[in-house]
Amino acid sequence: MAKGRVWGWWLAFFIDVGLFVMCLTAMIDDGLSSIDWDLCSLTAGAFVLAGWLWVPSVRQFYWSRPERADVSR
Repeated sequence: MAKGRVWGWWLAFFIDVGLFVMCLTAMIDDGLSSIDWDLCSLTAGAFVLAGWLWVPSVRQFYWSRPERADVSR
């Protein structure tokens, strides 16, 4: 996922959100009586990664245009 490629940011975001939703539904399906702490940490990690993509410096890294070399010489 190269710098300046918005599709890379969107791909990472949807993968993180998809992982979060899958883990969350698995936790809900297991019920509150049997909490799997490994699954809780994986769910929290996916949530943090999806949120981290919205930090302005990270978003600017992916959404800015890369500098192009002048090849007109």
